[in-house]
Amino acid sequence: MSDSSMDKVRSLMRRLQIGTANNQILWEQQSDTAYLYARRSSSVWVAADSDGTAPFKLQVYDGDGQVVDEYETVMRATEAEYRAANQELAELYKAARRQALRSDEVLDDLMQDLPPDPNSW
Repeated sequence: MSDSSMDKVRSLMRRLQIGTANNQILWEQQSDTAYLYARRSSSVWVAADSDGTAPFKLQVYDGDGQVVDEYETVMRATEAEYRAANQELAELYKAARRQALRSDEVLDDLMQDLPPDPNSW
């Protein structure tokens, strides 16, 4: 992957994470460890290993379902690059997973039935 392609994919990951945090995009669960953000003209799939940890993988699809780009944490040349790439993709994976599984809604629902936390702000 060229440096400009790599920069574009990393920018995409950051923008997806921001969109996820702001609830501007919706992820769908595809399996226990894979999540999809789909649009008519393109989609993004992010996944983890079968245990939900590294290596992480991101694939970009065109409107016909063809993989047009992909990024995997195991493809990094140096340990520093691997750590940086893994962290970015891990954060995106975790955000997509939490949103697709509605984690915050489930936690809020559980906490409604529990006594208040005296240590909360």
